[in-house]
Amino acid sequence: MALLPVSVLSYGSTIESIIDSVLKDVPEYLITNGEQSQVESIESLVRSCPFSFYENLLNGEVTYTLSICINATKLIINPPTTLVDEVKIGKTKLDISMHLQRNMQPAVELELSAPVFEDAYFKKWFIYIPAEPFKDLIISEARKMLESEIQAFISALG
Repeated sequence: MALLPVSVLSYGSTIESIIDSVLKDVPEYLITNGEQSQVESIESLVRSCPFSFYENLLNGEVTYTLSICINATKLIINPPTTLVDEVKIGKTKLDISMHLQRNMQPAVELELSAPVFEDAYFKKWFIYIPAEPFKDLIISEARKMLESEIQAFISALG
């Protein structure tokens, strides 16, 4: 997984301004590096709630919790399956919460929900099938993929 470019050069940047800058750069990054991410295209990606970060100490173990909401429009995904050719989602809001347990083998647990999931379709050959009835399955598979990628990234950091 390559690091995303960040166009934040000014002094006094906040974590939210850095996140906003990264989200602004993501659509262009995915277009040029889409084969690695399974995302073919995305029109816009913006933060829609404050970023939160908590550090908890319980029974001698440190756990970090990060939460954010992201709105995405015109998302096209090429899933790693032969069942469908692509998934198109017109508009979605993703609520993301990540729990990272800091120990010898860092453990990642991701919670992902999509309170907004509109104009979503599966495409197979030339046929479009409404994807709303499969929303929970799509979100579950996306959560597993993201959790795996984040775990691999953290493991690579050492």
